[in-house]
Amino acid sequence: MRDFAACLRPGGLLILQNRNFDAILARRERWLPLQSWKDGLLDRLFLRWYDFEEDGTLTFWMILLLRDADGKWAEHRTSTRLYPLRQEPLQSALADAGFGGILSRGDPQGTDFDAERSSDLWIQAIKQDGEM
Repeated sequence: MRDFAACLRPGGLLILQNRNFDAILARRERWLPLQSWKDGLLDRLFLRWYDFEEDGTLTFWMILLLRDADGKWAEHRTSTRLYPLRQEPLQSALADAGFGGILSRGDPQGTDFDAERSSDLWIQAIKQDGEM
């Protein structure tokens, strides 16, 4: 968060978007919604899920299935380790880095953040005066 602060002038606006890991961890939500796209004769399917690791991190998995114009499918797999940032620790880290006016929202339209129901966490913060 200090790196974000270093990039902004006093009064600068920071907007962060993150999954609502409060809800994901509380309910151990493993699967994300299936996503698909069609472009002419080409199809794409995205399968995404989490593995909950003993150290508190998550392994995020994604399989991309691609069907070409001939109807043949190809598969691409990838994974990455995530540290799931929850609302309160994220807000505390922003305050420690010199941000104020910290507001949490559930979407970019400004809906109130609900730790149990919001799919995402959007945070707005203002860089305060002073050196960090």
